[in-house]
Amino acid sequence: MNSGEDQVLAKRIGERIRELRGKLSREEFVETIDKFITPQSLYRIESGLRKASDKVLSKISEKYNKPISWFYNSGSDLESLQSEISRLKILESIQNDPSLVEFFEKLSQRSDLKIMFKQVKDLSPESIKRLIRIIRAIENEEDENPT
Repeated sequence: MNSGEDQVLAKRIGERIRELRGKLSREEFVETIDKFITPQSLYRIESGLRKASDKVLSKISEKYNKPISWFYNSGSDLESLQSEISRLKILESIQNDPSLVEFFEKLSQRSDLKIMFKQVKDLSPESIKRLIRIIRAIENEEDENPT
């Protein structure tokens, strides 16, 4: 995604979080998610000044019983939409494992793996979770034994 698309997405996610927060103050909302972020960070996210991380969305979706996909609005570009659907499917499969969510956040930035992630559409959530764990094991092994 380019910078303009990132800004639109950040704004959409912020609007959804604001909608979810309802009449709660930012401080109260932050309390409900175990102070996972600060009220100032929540303000920046709601304002679209900053895109919520996958970890933040995972925490909010868990506490408010919303699928991560709820925060997103479909894009007009079919390829971007398919990529986002795959990414969301992965996140929903691993959202109960914070270490996998954190690992996937880093991994999803790698252009060499983006094509592979588009192929998850036919996999079960458990298979997706296993796949991410296998990739993490390979990455850890490569970090421990550099060539």
